[in-house]
Amino acid sequence: MVFSKSYSRTIGLLLFFIEALVIVVIDGFTSLSFTLSKLDVVNLLLNIYIPVSLLAAGAVVISSKRSIVVRFVLSLLPAILLALGISLVLLADRALFIEVYTYYKDAFVTLISPVLESVGILGEYDFFFTLVILTMLSLILPLLCVAVCASIFLCESFLHSKEGGWEDRIARIEFNPSCVWLFILPWSLLLLFHFMSVPIWVNVITLNVAFTAGVIYSIQGFVVLFVFFYKRNRALKSLSLFLVVVALILIAPGINFIVLLGLPMLGLLESFFDLKRIGEKNENYS
Repeated sequence: MVFSKSYSRTIGLLLFFIEALVIVVIDGFTSLSFTLSKLDVVNLLLNIYIPVSLLAAGAVVISSKRSIVVRFVLSLLPAILLALGISLVLLADRALFIEVYTYYKDAFVTLISPVLESVGILGEYDFFFTLVILTMLSLILPLLCVAVCASIFLCESFLHSKEGGWEDRIARIEFNPSCVWLFILPWSLLLLFHFMSVPIWVNVITLNVAFTAGVIYSIQGFVVLFVFFYKRNRALKSLSLFLVVVALILIAPGINFIVLLGLPMLGLLESFFDLKRIGEKNENYS
């Protein structure tokens, strides 16, 4: 992305394509057998899903000339369409679905059974496998969203952080207050689902939307946090604060939970109370 913006967008897109092709070829050699069964093809698609989705997202970001918000939304479409395609294939072929499920459950049992047996848990493999799968499926879109947002921010910071006014541009990031419904509605639906029976796939989709909304409002929460410190220290860089936040999330047990919960809450509260203006005298970040 940095190369594309600094030198050539065409060559940048070519690099994205080459990297995706290399990933497919390498995973193809390791996943596909000489018989080329349907299970092999599904395994290959699952193995390349994350890296190819991220590469496609990066390609969309650099190829479009629309606003950064529109590019961000469009960058998630390849991942959504690929996930939808894989899901439809598995739903259309019940035998293939069972074969894929059994394959991954056996691999999971082989990996986790020594751990469960060491703590005296026996015969609960189906429950734990289902729990892990549903958790992973519920977090696919939010995790991709995190990766795309972080990539865009790092790329733009690398290109513009030395420009005058860059930090002020970061401080002015603000969502339309009406967007708060994108956060409230999916979480309200999840609360409602506790009192009514819905298919598992509805829960999975709603969780993806809800956590993705949380990730998006974490951006606004980060901006609120940045403005709080920036008003007190004009030499502060948003990239430096970002790296500190990432470090706290990754290596600080207990504190990471506060950060993960606090950032979206700050972003949500900003939509109602304009937190960035608290304690403000002459500056204007709204």
